[in-house]
Amino acid sequence: MSSVTGVVLFVITVTGGLVAFLLRRRRESGSTKTSDADALWVQTQALMVQLSKDKDRAEEQRDRLLVLQSGTLLPALGLVNETLVSMKILLADVSQKLDRILAVADTIKGR
Repeated sequence: MSSVTGVVLFVITVTGGLVAFLLRRRRESGSTKTSDADALWVQTQALMVQLSKDKDRAEEQRDRLLVLQSGTLLPALGLVNETLVSMKILLADVSQKLDRILAVADTIKGR
Protein backbone atom coordinates (compact mmCIF):
# COMPACT_ATOMS: atom_id res chain seq x y z
CA MET A 1 0.00 0.00 0.00
CA SER A 2 2.82 2.35 0.52
CA SER A 3 3.78 2.30 -3.17
CA VAL A 4 0.16 3.09 -4.11
CA THR A 5 0.11 5.93 -1.62
CA GLY A 6 3.38 7.28 -3.02
CA VAL A 7 2.02 7.17 -6.57
CA VAL A 8 -1.19 8.88 -5.49
CA LEU A 9 0.77 11.60 -3.69
CA PHE A 10 3.02 12.01 -6.72
CA VAL A 11 0.01 12.38 -9.05
CA ILE A 12 -1.67 14.83 -6.66
CA THR A 13 1.52 16.88 -6.38
CA VAL A 14 2.11 16.97 -10.13
CA THR A 15 -1.54 17.78 -10.79
CA GLY A 16 -1.50 20.55 -8.15
CA GLY A 17 1.68 22.04 -9.58
CA LEU A 18 0.28 21.90 -13.09
CA VAL A 19 -2.99 23.55 -12.00
CA ALA A 20 -1.06 26.27 -10.14
CA PHE A 21 1.14 26.88 -13.20
CA LEU A 22 -1.85 27.11 -15.54
CA LEU A 23 -3.76 29.42 -13.21
CA ARG A 24 -0.75 31.73 -12.83
CA ARG A 25 -0.13 31.70 -16.58
CA ARG A 26 -3.77 32.56 -17.26
CA ARG A 27 -3.74 35.35 -14.67
CA GLU A 28 -0.59 36.92 -16.08
CA SER A 29 -1.36 36.40 -19.76
CA GLY A 30 -2.98 39.84 -20.08
CA SER A 31 -0.47 41.54 -17.85
CA THR A 32 2.06 44.03 -19.10
CA LYS A 33 4.75 42.38 -17.02
CA THR A 34 5.87 40.21 -19.93
CA SER A 35 8.76 41.76 -21.79
CA ASP A 36 7.13 42.18 -25.23
CA ALA A 37 3.86 43.56 -23.89
CA ASP A 38 5.67 45.85 -21.47
CA ALA A 39 7.93 47.25 -24.19
CA LEU A 40 4.95 47.78 -26.49
CA TRP A 41 3.02 49.51 -23.70
CA VAL A 42 5.93 51.85 -22.95
CA GLN A 43 6.31 52.71 -26.66
CA THR A 44 2.57 53.34 -26.97
CA GLN A 45 2.57 55.65 -23.97
CA ALA A 46 5.58 57.55 -25.35
CA LEU A 47 3.82 57.94 -28.72
CA MET A 48 0.65 59.18 -27.02
CA VAL A 49 2.63 61.81 -25.10
CA GLN A 50 4.47 62.91 -28.25
CA LEU A 51 1.25 63.10 -30.28
CA SER A 52 -0.38 65.16 -27.56
CA LYS A 53 2.57 67.59 -27.57
CA ASP A 54 2.50 67.77 -31.39
CA LYS A 55 -1.24 68.48 -31.33
CA ASP A 56 -0.81 71.25 -28.76
CA ARG A 57 2.04 72.77 -30.79
CA ALA A 58 -0.03 72.67 -33.99
CA GLU A 59 -2.97 74.33 -32.26
CA GLU A 60 -0.71 77.08 -30.92
CA GLN A 61 0.73 77.67 -34.41
CA ARG A 62 -2.78 77.78 -35.88
CA ASP A 63 -3.89 80.31 -33.27
CA ARG A 64 -0.83 82.52 -33.87
CA LEU A 65 -1.42 82.38 -37.63
CA LEU A 66 -5.07 83.36 -37.18
CA VAL A 67 -4.07 86.32 -35.02
CA LEU A 68 -1.49 87.44 -37.58
CA GLN A 69 -3.91 87.06 -40.46
CA SER A 70 -6.71 88.82 -38.63
CA GLY A 71 -4.37 91.79 -38.18
CA THR A 72 -3.98 92.09 -41.95
CA LEU A 73 -7.22 90.49 -43.12
CA LEU A 74 -9.69 92.63 -41.17
CA PRO A 75 -8.27 95.97 -42.40
CA ALA A 76 -8.20 94.62 -45.96
CA LEU A 77 -11.84 93.56 -45.68
CA GLY A 78 -12.70 97.01 -44.33
CA LEU A 79 -11.01 98.62 -47.31
CA VAL A 80 -12.88 96.32 -49.72
CA ASN A 81 -16.14 97.22 -48.00
CA GLU A 82 -15.43 100.97 -48.24
CA THR A 83 -14.53 100.58 -51.92
CA LEU A 84 -17.79 98.74 -52.61
CA VAL A 85 -19.79 101.48 -50.88
CA SER A 86 -17.97 104.14 -52.96
CA MET A 87 -18.60 102.19 -56.14
CA LYS A 88 -22.30 101.87 -55.27
CA ILE A 89 -22.55 105.64 -54.79
CA LEU A 90 -20.71 106.31 -58.06
CA LEU A 91 -22.86 103.80 -59.92
CA ALA A 92 -26.03 105.44 -58.57
CA ASP A 93 -24.68 108.84 -59.72
CA VAL A 94 -23.87 107.51 -63.19
CA SER A 95 -27.30 105.90 -63.40
CA GLN A 96 -28.99 109.24 -62.55
CA LYS A 97 -26.92 111.08 -65.14
CA LEU A 98 -27.75 108.43 -67.76
CA ASP A 99 -31.45 108.78 -66.96
CA ARG A 100 -31.16 112.58 -67.47
CA ILE A 101 -29.34 112.12 -70.78
CA LEU A 102 -31.98 109.67 -71.99
CA ALA A 103 -34.72 112.04 -70.91
CA VAL A 104 -33.06 114.89 -72.89
CA ALA A 105 -32.64 112.57 -75.89
CA ASP A 106 -36.35 111.65 -75.75
CA THR A 107 -37.25 115.33 -75.55
CA ILE A 108 -35.09 116.13 -78.59
CA LYS A 109 -36.62 113.27 -80.59
CA GLY A 110 -40.10 114.42 -79.67
CA ARG A 111 -39.62 117.85 -81.20
